[in-house]
Amino acid sequence: MYPNWKMYFEKVGDYPDRIKNLHFYYSVLLRAINKASDVIRDYNFTTGDTESDLNAKRLVNQILDITTVECDHPF
Repeated sequence: MYPNWKMYFEKVGDYPDRIKNLHFYYSVLLRAINKASDVIRDYNFTTGDTESDLNAKRLVNQILDITTVECDHPF
């Protein structure tokens, strides 16, 4: 798989307002993840396969470690 630059520029790249919208949505999503990180970390991932459950928990914690930002102010 490779980037489709032509489609990128047709849909987003040539439109600065769309890039600003993507930035806004991304920041809102990160704030939501940050606020819900404790609940997400404590979520019980139960599929019936203990190995899959542990793997899911590990991956979610890795994502939260990357996306959770310490802030001096509440959101």
